[in-house]
Amino acid sequence: MSDKVVKQAKDLDKNFRYEISEKVGAKSLLKCIQCGVCSSGCTVTEYVDLQPHRVVASCLLGLREEVLSSNAIWTCSLCHRCTERCPKNVDYSFILALLRNMAVKEGNVPIEYSATINTIYNNGFVIPYT
Repeated sequence: MSDKVVKQAKDLDKNFRYEISEKVGAKSLLKCIQCGVCSSGCTVTEYVDLQPHRVVASCLLGLREEVLSSNAIWTCSLCHRCTERCPKNVDYSFILALLRNMAVKEGNVPIEYSATINTIYNNGFVIPYT
């Protein structure tokens, strides 16, 4: 039996792609041709549930919940290799940082990052001065 998830059109967020692409620096999202070059050069692709080009495709399709709850947006080291290799100059690194911000606003933060975020919020530093 297939483990594919079937989505109904009513479950898709039709404005998700525009919510992302309206931000300066993220307009390039709409240029993606799904060639996979970003994923082929990604150093963490074997550890994530969605490869970079699949994250972009999911954004374009309106799969908001899947994208913002994906470990891919948190596992990425933001090395910019995907952005440098993209033939269409899709700024994946910027888009990913934007997706992280959106996830935080919606409460989709992995527990591993919550303590660090709280420390920064409370002290202004990753490691507080004593």
